[in-house]
Amino acid sequence: FCKSILCRADKNHCPCRKQHHSFSHETFPPYTICCHFHFQHYSPALHSFIILILPYYALFCKDITLTNILHFLAHNEREDIKEYAKNIQIRFLGANFDLNTLYGGSNIVKEQFVKLLQISGLSDVWRGIIISDLKKERNRADEIRHALAYIDLFTNRHDEAFEIYNYLVHTKKEQDAYTLFLAAVASIGSNRPQNAVAYLELAKLTNPTDPGNKIALGFLYHELGNIPAAVAQYISVGNTDYKSRFFTFHLVN
Repeated sequence: FCKSILCRADKNHCPCRKQHHSFSHETFPPYTICCHFHFQHYSPALHSFIILILPYYALFCKDITLTNILHFLAHNEREDIKEYAKNIQIRFLGANFDLNTLYGGSNIVKEQFVKLLQISGLSDVWRGIIISDLKKERNRADEIRHALAYIDLFTNRHDEAFEIYNYLVHTKKEQDAYTLFLAAVASIGSNRPQNAVAYLELAKLTNPTDPGNKIALGFLYHELGNIPAAVAQYISVGNTDYKSRFFTFHLVN
């Protein structure tokens, strides 16, 4: 079904033909296909594919959050910012969503959803929804804490985010590179640079090839006056076009 719609969008080019020769919504969910091609193989034909498939896609998948994000992005990418923000509010305010994907799914879901909330001014509204779920759903509290901490980073609640990430890392032993990096972001936002350095050093050990950890460490060591350590991080990064979403610096005379 998915492949036929994709080939209908572009009869001469079917990028899934060689990679995924057969689909079923049990073994290769439609949201995986949409997310994969929307973000990695974007083309006008695939834009048509997304427009075509997403209205039907809720029939197969209960992850309504991801469905609506992809559907919204596909239909509103050419709107001006005011219309875009208004459409976000219409789509995501007061609707009853299944938040399984937001809590337990891919990090890309949280990131894209929070971007929409920032643009529309709905961050505090959805933060309240997440807090309410945290109180009710104790069996998946840690998954919900991840979502709450991430939205706290973007609502200037850095102390709250730091407390959650600190709990997840030290008490729950969640020490993957992504969580450690966000813990460092929360540490800087809450004016705890030494904690940030420690988290980034751990993140670098977990994922030594990620330039984001090294660049952030370089900035931090530079700020703390440890110039040799900062230089070592900058050298290890080398020439790269990587742009950090969280860290930057200002030169002061």
